[in-house]
This record gives sequence, structure tokens and C-alpha cells, in this order.
Amino acid sequence: NDTDLEEDIVTLKHANAAFYEGDYTTALKKYNEIVQLSQQGQAPNVSLVIALTNVASALLMLVRNAECVQTCNQAIQASPNCYHAYLRRARAHRALEELDEACSDIERAMELGHPNAVDLHRELQLLALEKQERKLNGEIQDWASILGVSVSASSDEIHKAYKQQAMKWHPDRWINNTEEERQTAADTFKKIYDAFQILHDDEKKLEWHDRWKKQQEIRTPAHMRKTVVEPTKYFNEK
Repeated sequence: NDTDLEEDIVTLKHANAAFYEGDYTTALKKYNEIVQLSQQGQAPNVSLVIALTNVASALLMLVRNAECVQTCNQAIQASPNCYHAYLRRARAHRALEELDEACSDIERAMELGHPNAVDLHRELQLLALEKQERKLNGEIQDWASILGVSVSASSDEIHKAYKQQAMKWHPDRWINNTEEERQTAADTFKKIYDAFQILHDDEKKLEWHDRWKKQQEIRTPAHMRKTVVEPTKYFNEK
């Protein structure tokens, strides 16, 4: 009913405010409250679609990309013409390096009448550039995330993180596990070692970070990094 919808709009506005303040965990919690109410039949379907779409936005910012794809699938199931959900899913696919799927979702969002067609066309061009760059130069690893440190981590923090990760993934600790698990441990251990070799050398770290930032700029244009659906705008679009 109208009362439920008005209450949902208030909750969504509070959640969106938290999102834009960078408090993605609080925003995610509030969006999920509406999702749960809707699944229990206590909130309108339109509230569910907006909440799910914004859950996806929060998950993107929290770098929980696989969960974002699943959430977008739910939103699309609830509202097959929700171009917002297709666009969030495209960005999650892109972060997961699933570039063909990302292109398909962007094209679908354009077919459904997304108002920022120019920006989306530009994003498709950037995806094409990313595919070309990857073909020519290979993937530039996020060594900081692999080691579990920030880009600005000190030398002591880098050494400490390397020691912790190396102890966890050293192949000798996995000798009694399955062949697949032993291989995963060996691959992870090598990546951790490679990350340390880059990050503990200031010159190599600077060179890597410059290249990695350029790759991220290609992948995620500035106008696409931080958006949620405003409930009143969504209703006007309908």
C-alpha cells in the first residue's frame, strides 16, 4: 500500500545517504531490510527492485562482485526491464574479467532505454580497448590486494603481510590435502611471492602502480564508479 511505499522511500533515502558518505556496510544493511520485507510480502515489488539494485551498487563498492551478479539476477527476475540492474551486473562482470558478459549487459541496458546512452557507448569502447590491452600486454595484477595490504602500506606492513600469507599458503602445509588444493596453494604461494617482490622494491612498486592505475581507469570510468538509484527518480522514470 501507499504507506508501505512511503516508508520504503524514507529507508531508501537514508540508505542512499549512507552510501554516498562511503558507509557501504550500513547502506547494504538498510537495503537488505527492504529486500527481506518484500520477500515476506510486506513491501511493494517496486521497492524490492530498487533495493536489490542498490544492494548491487553497495556490493560493487565492497568488491563483492560475484554476490553483485547474483543480486542483479534477482532484480532482473523481479523486473526484466530494469536497465539499472543490467548495468550493475555489467560492471561486476567487468571486475570479474568476464568482458563478453559485460558487453552483453551494457547493450541490453541500452536496448531498454537507459538515458545515458552516450556514456554506455563509451563504456563499450573502453571494454574493447581493455580486451585489446589484455591481448597485447596481459593482465596487470593487483599485487596489493593479493598480498592483503593497501597501496600505501609501509615496508614493515608489507613484510609482515608477506610472512603471514607465506606461512598460510606454503606448499608444505598442504601436503596432506587433495591434489587440487595442493595446486591452489602452490599457485597462491607463487603469487604472494611475486607480489612481495614488486611491493617491497620502491622503484618496481611505483612502476607497477602507475600501470595498474591506468588499467583501472580504462576499466571503470569516473562517471560510473559510485551510483545508486534514487527512489523518486525511479518512479518518475516509470
